[in-house]
Formats: sequence, C-alpha cells, structure tokens
Amino acid sequence: MDPSSPSHKLVNTLKDELKKKRLPYREVASRLGVSEATVKRYLSGKGISIDVLDKLARIIGLNFFSLSRIAEQEEPIPVGLTQVQRTALLQPGPLRAVFFWLSEGLLPEHIEREFDLGESLEPILDKLEALKLIKRPTAKSVKLVVVPDSAKRAYGELHELAAKEFQQFMANLDLEDPDCEWTVQPARLSFNSLLQVHQSLRNLTTEITSCMEKDLKYPPESTRWYEVCVAIKPLENKKYIRRFNRDTD
Repeated sequence: MDPSSPSHKLVNTLKDELKKKRLPYREVASRLGVSEATVKRYLSGKGISIDVLDKLARIIGLNFFSLSRIAEQEEPIPVGLTQVQRTALLQPGPLRAVFFWLSEGLLPEHIEREFDLGESLEPILDKLEALKLIKRPTAKSVKLVVVPDSAKRAYGELHELAAKEFQQFMANLDLEDPDCEWTVQPARLSFNSLLQVHQSLRNLTTEITSCMEKDLKYPPESTRWYEVCVAIKPLENKKYIRRFNRDTD
C-alpha cells in the first residue's frame, strides 16, 4: 500500500486507536465475526474497503467519516465530549447542527450555502471554538478538536437528539406522500442474523453520507434534502400472531 495514500493513513490511524484502546486483534476478530488472520490482513491494507473500515472504526467508538477526519489531522483527535460540551450541544439551536455537519465533512462554506446562515455562521463557529470543539487555523478552515463517541446507538453520546428527531419524523410522516419511500415487514431472525441486520442499518448510514459528500459539488437548486429514519424492534410472538389473525379475518 502506498504510504501517502488515504487508505494507508486510515489503516495507520485505526491501528493507533486500537493500541490506545488496548484491543488485541483476537478481540477485534471476535467482534467482527472473522478470523484473527483476516483482521491482520485488513490492518496490513489488504482486502480493506469502506465497509470494513467503518466496522473497524465502530469498534473504537468512531465511524468511517470520523476516522477520516482524524486521519487528516496533524495530531490525533480525542474521542468523547466533556459534560460542558455535551450540555451545549444538547441545547436547541443551530450550534449542534453546525457541529454535526462539520463532523460529517461539510466545510463552513457548504454550511453557509446550504442553510443560508450568512454572517450568523461566524458567532456559531466562535462559540464552537470557545467550547474547544473546533479550532480555526484560518478564516475559512476548520479542524475538529474532539469527536463524539459514536460507539453506542444513533448519535452515540448525543443519543437524546436522535430519539427526538426520530419521534418528530414519525409525527410528521405522511405515508401517502408519493415522494415518501417506505416499507415495513416482520422478520424471523436468529441472533447472528439480527447482528447482520444491525450492521446493514449502520452501513446504510455510511452509504447515505458518502452519497451526500459526492453531491456537494452540485449547487443547492440541483439537490433536495431528505430525512432518512430506519428502525428495527422485537415483536412478541403471541401478540403478533393474534394481530396477524385479526388483520386477515
């Protein structure tokens, strides 16, 4: 692998983070459901893909895009928010939205353009800098100082935000809207298959973010914002059978 390539930087960053977490390859292999030899092959740069990088990153509390941002920095970025930072980001307002989009790879110029913030973006960036969430080497560049721990469910440390957004999404959902694509179905799954579905849901988020990054080159009038929510929940077998029988009577 070319030492100057982005893939090489990502793999090296992964190895550094695994060492910090004191995670041996055998434990990584167990969490991935692969052999230790396969993990060693991945971390030598062989057979590595965005999907594999994302899976490995999530073991250390990151995702692919957080890992990418860390690899781009001259110094490692710590993972995990202070209580002051977390409290500030949980407050209503544009502060958390701007930080979220910065952490997802958008530049200030993208945020200013997409959300029509204009001059009001400057005080938001100043506040994020004062909270030691970002630093601004130049007027137009931003570097992350810390990234949230995303090892948990959606939004990780800021899971409350994801829960509120999901509830709001469901409250406003119009299933008759022709632009709304949706599906629902029961599924009888083993524990291993359930883990695979969970990973598929995380992969979907990664793919959507990747598409968004590629589409940043298009002007706002050529794109449209969408809200995507996915979920899976267990069913009680007897209750489901009774409900199914009533629906088919």
